[in-house]
This record gives sequence, C-alpha cells and structure tokens, in this order.
Amino acid sequence: MASSTGLPAILQAVMQKMPAALSYLHYPGWHLAPVTGLLNDPNGFIHFDGHYHLFY
Repeated sequence: MASSTGLPAILQAVMQKMPAALSYLHYPGWHLAPVTGLLNDPNGFIHFDGHYHLFY
C-alpha cells in the first residue's frame, strides 16, 4: 500500500543504511542511536502493554 507521505520509501532508505551503521566502530552498542540522522532529546522509556516505547 502506497502512502501519500512517502513514509515507506523513507523507511526503506533508512533501513538500507543499518548494516553500515552497525558495523561502524564508534556506533553506540548500549545507548540509543538512530541508523542515520539525529535522535534529538530522548525523554526516556515508557513501558505500556508489555512493550517499551521511547519518546523523543
């Protein structure tokens, strides 16, 4: 299903960068970090209905 926002195409582009990001020597192994771009002010995890969510 296509989206008028282009989100599927953007998501595919970001996910294609994941192997390169994870193999980068200085990519964080413990802290949260996006595959590409900036995370900008994460506010912490919320546990709801058996899942953790991160709001930023």
